[in-house]
Amino acid sequence: MCIVSCISYRSTTLAVDTNARLMIGTAGSFKTCHSAMVSVLGASSSSPLSILSATQLIAKRVFFQDNQVKGHRRFGREDELSKTLDEVNCLYWGGSLVGMAYMFVDEMLKTGKVSQDVVDLIPHLRVVRAVLAIPDGLDGSLDAIYLVEEKIHGRFIKYINNNSTVAADSLHGREVVIGLFLCFVQHVQYQLTNSMVMPSR
Repeated sequence: MCIVSCISYRSTTLAVDTNARLMIGTAGSFKTCHSAMVSVLGASSSSPLSILSATQLIAKRVFFQDNQVKGHRRFGREDELSKTLDEVNCLYWGGSLVGMAYMFVDEMLKTGKVSQDVVDLIPHLRVVRAVLAIPDGLDGSLDAIYLVEEKIHGRFIKYINNNSTVAADSLHGREVVIGLFLCFVQHVQYQLTNSMVMPSR
């Protein structure tokens, strides 16, 4: 299986545990989530850091529900590729938008007009690293296409509800600060893209 990274092209092996009983959490509304391991052939200690250097990974695969058939149904190869590409592109764009917001923050800090207590509260966040994994088996036996992400530890926290511009009511302590910062980031992203883009969660 080959994984295409935004840094370079490498020959890799991806192992995904597809046992439904060992899935990570329950299936979401359109993706299943599985433990994964990757080994990179010819990697050296001088290789740039990327998702390929992460020690724990997850592999997500899109599915759909069919009211006439129980369980998850898989898309055809072209549809699965298209939908998974959409997912990974959203993550790449999200990373760029977060980077743009932090550039704006850095510019504001350079003015010297931001009080130190505010500077100390600024969270350091990023979008999860991810790649698209496409098998290269010629016999068609390896037909699954995966979105591979670094594994996030800890409980899931929803800082902003979908289609909202305010922090979620369920936040406590430092979570409130992060939620408010993400609301600010949404505003910055919306302004800097001339009202075109604002991630909603």
